[in-house]
Amino acid sequence: MALQCNLTVSSGSVTAGQPTQATLRVYNPNASAIVVTGCSVFLTTQAGQYTTAANVPSVAIGPGTTTSVPALSSITFGPFAIVVGSAAAASAFAAVFQGANPNPANPQPSQKPQAAYFVQALVYGSDGSINTSGVASVLVSYTLPPPMNFQGGPLMLSAPNNLALAVTTGVL
Repeated sequence: MALQCNLTVSSGSVTAGQPTQATLRVYNPNASAIVVTGCSVFLTTQAGQYTTAANVPSVAIGPGTTTSVPALSSITFGPFAIVVGSAAAASAFAAVFQGANPNPANPQPSQKPQAAYFVQALVYGSDGSINTSGVASVLVSYTLPPPMNFQGGPLMLSAPNNLALAVTTGVL
């Protein structure tokens, strides 16, 4: 009989780039002990596409780690950090230069303000079983910075903008 796995996340809603903690619990319903030989954690999007995280999560399995699951009991791996999304990659105003072409192109469409990601794990047992955990969802919020030279943009309080503001408002 296969191992039973359960993956949980500490926070179901985060800001892009902010880590959340995940914990993997493995239960052995068999009459003999099984050793966990490996584990892969992956993320999918709402469309069911595999995606990469800013920090690809890894479960600590190695020397000094308890990996043998006794009969009719469970062990827990974690917590381990998962970072979903990147606030830097979410900028719809980033200019991307392509090769020798001096004209910047922006292939990124506007990022949605929120996106749901689903975290899941595959656990490999010494009995040859490949076990899948339940799915934990993480809602990621993206906050886009305003474009340069606009209110709140990176050059808002620079000298050229202050001069332009003074001239247009009649202060100078």
